[in-house]
Amino acid sequence: MKSLYRTIETQTSQYIIGSIPVQNYLESDDVHVYVHVDGWVLAYYLKADPTGKIFDWKSYTGGATIPTKLEKILSDVASAVGAPAPTITFYHFQYPNASNMMLIAEDTANGNDFTVQLPSSYAYYERSWSIRSCCGVEFQLDGTTVGNDIGGGYGTLSASQLAPDVTHTIAVNGNGCLALIYRVP
Repeated sequence: MKSLYRTIETQTSQYIIGSIPVQNYLESDDVHVYVHVDGWVLAYYLKADPTGKIFDWKSYTGGATIPTKLEKILSDVASAVGAPAPTITFYHFQYPNASNMMLIAEDTANGNDFTVQLPSSYAYYERSWSIRSCCGVEFQLDGTTVGNDIGGGYGTLSASQLAPDVTHTIAVNGNGCLALIYRVP
């Protein structure tokens, strides 16, 4: 396992924690991975990173299946130990009451914008975005640019920016995604 890691933060006889590089991404996109001898494997980003960072733009080919960097690394770990492809579930440690994660992607092949209306009956813990970094791509919410690929390609939206019960238009001049962490009552 050690050969997969770029950086090892902690290693004991029971577990190893460190960062594993995601192929074709910068070091800032390395995924933190905890592997225990009992078979537990956790892939995660740090608390300061928005959920939108998990999108794997370099593997996204359009359509409803949205690959993530976390899934890619978990598959790499399973392959390295000779295990079958893992059954993957998501959990946000910062928001333990969240019950759902929604990833909404837009690509240039299907237009450059989409609309979203968040029901006020849900509890929203995080609203974040991600764009494919290349050639000056921007993420716009209701006609205002909230981020671009120069600033890292992902960020968060405030509750006032993406308020419930309002139809919002999200536009990208490339590939962009919205990530929602929420609870359905």
